[in-house]
Amino acid sequence: MSTIKLSTIKAVTVVVLVACTALILWGAYQSAQQQPVRSLDYKILQSWEMPRELDEISGIAWLGDQLIACVQDEDGVIFIFDLNKQVVIDQIPFSRPGDFEGISVMGADAYVMRSDGKIYKVARFRESENPTTTIIETKFTRANNMETLTLSQDSTALITVPKDRDSQDNFKGLYRINPQAGTQAVVQPMIEIDMQDDAFQGFLKKKPYRTFSPSDAAFHPITGELYILEGIQPKMIIMNTDGIIQKVIEFTTDQFRQPEGIAISPTGRIFIANEADGGVGTIVEIALSNYRN
Repeated sequence: MSTIKLSTIKAVTVVVLVACTALILWGAYQSAQQQPVRSLDYKILQSWEMPRELDEISGIAWLGDQLIACVQDEDGVIFIFDLNKQVVIDQIPFSRPGDFEGISVMGADAYVMRSDGKIYKVARFRESENPTTTIIETKFTRANNMETLTLSQDSTALITVPKDRDSQDNFKGLYRINPQAGTQAVVQPMIEIDMQDDAFQGFLKKKPYRTFSPSDAAFHPITGELYILEGIQPKMIIMNTDGIIQKVIEFTTDQFRQPEGIAISPTGRIFIANEADGGVGTIVEIALSNYRN
């Protein structure tokens, strides 16, 4: 008799546990159904997989005619990627291996940022079989961890911003560099990005300088706004011409493993380069959904 009762109790217990589990799962499902679906601030228009030599793609610049100049953070080589053919059509060596992070093109010359703040000017990089490379010294060092390099809005200067520490931890400055001033660049401060700006709520770190870690930037040729990218926590801020942050756009990590480079064409097409980070490096063209392009 006791054996029957014991087996009955066990059976009832199993039924109760199954019922409770079903109720919990149903409740979770109902809750998920009631949650608003988060709409992305962007949509992907096109995506290009990079060859293995660009797994570590770290900077890009628009050249026109569906061509993009690329650098990666191991080799002193400028790669020319053809978006139509989806292949690298040229490789232009300019230095021994190094941690090269950003690239900008001014006229016939390319400028490449190394993480220690040195800028490599590669003269007539597409016209000469053996382009001349000149190193431009700046005030920045490895402690600043420089990655960003873009043309100023008027295309007469280079703009950069430290990824890590600036002179103070509570801001990161945008700096203007005249590349024609010789091998010792004069660096002029422009705008300070406040690491405790209201726009960074939800991203604040105990160490302020880690709140936002710029990996590249580009001016929008139509609006004049500055788009600044971050690869550590994939996102992008958009600043107006007064230096005020208008929007912070978060990227999903499945589509943007590690966004390291950005380029915007004269017509406003936005391209973002992603390091492979265990997968495949990509260049992605996006359009902003809830913000004007």
